[in-house]
Amino acid sequence: MAPKIKRRDFLLLRASSDGFATEISCQHLLMKYLDAQMEGTAADLFARLERELAGVRQLRLVDTEWLAREDFKKELQRVLYEFSKRGGQVLAR
Repeated sequence: MAPKIKRRDFLLLRASSDGFATEISCQHLLMKYLDAQMEGTAADLFARLERELAGVRQLRLVDTEWLAREDFKKELQRVLYEFSKRGGQVLAR
């Protein structure tokens, strides 16, 4: 089972310290996205997520029902595509 991101780490969008696997809540990421949209920093949010996933090999997405918002889903899918292209594995539940 993938370790969960600690709340403090999630707020910084940091993956687990083992560098192998991590779990991210789509609900929490959407809340960060909405805040970033209001601040005009949504592109920075996803760029940071992409950088911080660089050392991770397996990403488990939870609370995927929160992907119903199309603009959020599109941006996250772009990051996940790049992650997969580097050999990362995305698991959803």
